[in-house]
Amino acid sequence: MDKFALVYEFNKESPLITYKASKELEAKNYSKALELLSSAIEKYPYHATAYFLLALALAHNNEFEKAKEFLSKGDDLLGEKSTTEYYLGLIEKIKRESEGISVNLDDTISEVLNESFIEPEDFNTENELELLNDSFEKAEQPENITFEQNSIVTETLAEIYASQNNYEESLEIYEKLKIIKPDMTEKFDNRMA
Repeated sequence: MDKFALVYEFNKESPLITYKASKELEAKNYSKALELLSSAIEKYPYHATAYFLLALALAHNNEFEKAKEFLSKGDDLLGEKSTTEYYLGLIEKIKRESEGISVNLDDTISEVLNESFIEPEDFNTENELELLNDSFEKAEQPENITFEQNSIVTETLAEIYASQNNYEESLEIYEKLKIIKPDMTEKFDNRMA
């Protein structure tokens, strides 16, 4: 048993009741958490954390409107919008999970990648690729940028060359970067100095 829980067990009137309730929430003992947090609010009505945690416990009990009411009361006491937004996000996540909506990021990414946004009959791949290729060929290319097709041009590469005492390659990369990113010319000139 951790020290805080031990202190609470020794003194049930301690404000650590909210700590004990948070441990009950983590253990998914929502009814026990509700009981502890209701008691905490009676004993310590100006303890914002108790309101936020009670909002979570209520959300796990599918009492979402009531959860938002207690979240609002906690916000009134604390006056910190970022904390309230954090707990509101948790409540919304609990609500989506209770409705069977997947909130797993990997599942969401897979769903998006597998979903077809273009109906096959609306998209003629061969024609679309030809149009894209034609427009690319007709696009104006800057005259002064003539890099090798396989060249890599990054600040990191320039720094690597410089650290290896390959100053000529490093300077060449910085010159190319000045063309690609003219707004950073001063920075690149300073690195080249």
